[in-house]
Amino acid sequence: MFNKFKIYFFICFASQFLSITHADGIVEHHKIISQILADARQVSTREISIYLPEDYVCSNKYYPTLYLLHGATGTNRTFLGSGYSNTYMTGVKVNLIVDRLIDENIIKPLIIVLPNMNRSWGRKLDPYDNYFVEELMPFIDENYRTIKHRNARAIIGHSEGGHGSLHIAFSHPELFSQVGGYSSYSPGGALPNRNVIISHDNNAFFLQFWLYAGLNDHFDPVIPGNRDLVESLKTANLPYTYIEDTGDHFNKIPQRLEESIIYFSEKYIYEVDSIKSQGNLIDIWERMK
Repeated sequence: MFNKFKIYFFICFASQFLSITHADGIVEHHKIISQILADARQVSTREISIYLPEDYVCSNKYYPTLYLLHGATGTNRTFLGSGYSNTYMTGVKVNLIVDRLIDENIIKPLIIVLPNMNRSWGRKLDPYDNYFVEELMPFIDENYRTIKHRNARAIIGHSEGGHGSLHIAFSHPELFSQVGGYSSYSPGGALPNRNVIISHDNNAFFLQFWLYAGLNDHFDPVIPGNRDLVESLKTANLPYTYIEDTGDHFNKIPQRLEESIIYFSEKYIYEVDSIKSQGNLIDIWERMK
């Protein structure tokens, strides 16, 4: 079988001689087995999709990470064109959006992680949050050149994924500096409440938020829930961006996805020493053969 690293080598080698006119990132898919989900009698084999910017293959740089969580009935491929099982949002491809933003020098390269958080019930904190923090994130940091610092990590999601992103961030502020949600909502519970928000110590773990809700959302709790959340953020003096427009639960998400990625990109830290050189391309090729 032709090793993917040899394929990547040819990409790197060719790029030395060809004029690259546009960014062309790579999406990888992995399956991991979660002991935490298995113990909870949930589906334990989970696919993870990872977007890598074009220069990841040929560089030895480390990159900031955006964790992007889907909503109910979604999978890790929801934002890669598959949408949801009810066909909403089909065709939205975050990899192509990011390729274009990088190509136009609007954002710097980053890694995007898209986990499969699909569950058999409405959102609950356990065991999925534990799976995410204790198994999924270590897998990413161990296998990819991520900047392993909270100031280089963001977490955001749509609907139930936004609900989860907010709860994970407040439960583990040592892991993220940026958090948000598109139409955040879950039938399994409320958004983080006022007590959780005002008790957060932003001097110890600085958090900033990007939030969106549409006035025509067919889930009635979305607008009041997000407005209450914003009022609590304001009371706690936590920095936020909140957009509210005439959209529904789905139709503005592609636009908001792009806007939030730009927002996060402007606030990441990027200055991290590269790993030691592995030698020139010919030396690498000789070791792979």
